[in-house]
Amino acid sequence: MKSTYFCALKHLNMHTESALENEQVILDSKGEPEYVVLPVARYQKLLQLLEDYGLGQAVLEAENEPRYSKSEALALLEADDH
Repeated sequence: MKSTYFCALKHLNMHTESALENEQVILDSKGEPEYVVLPVARYQKLLQLLEDYGLGQAVLEAENEPRYSKSEALALLEADDH
């Protein structure tokens, strides 16, 4: 059975308003981080940050895609259904 240890996480170099600062980390038997224990509010904040980042990336990727009018877009969507 693998033994685990708890320690306080001192600092992570993240641009998420220190979302993981001073949280608990569960280490494996080799002393390597295996799990991070977060309050639910912080976990939800991280999920929101990841979603926002993903949406931002999608917008950047879409900037180089062709643009369609509403009727053209609807026609393309309808064509995909068949």
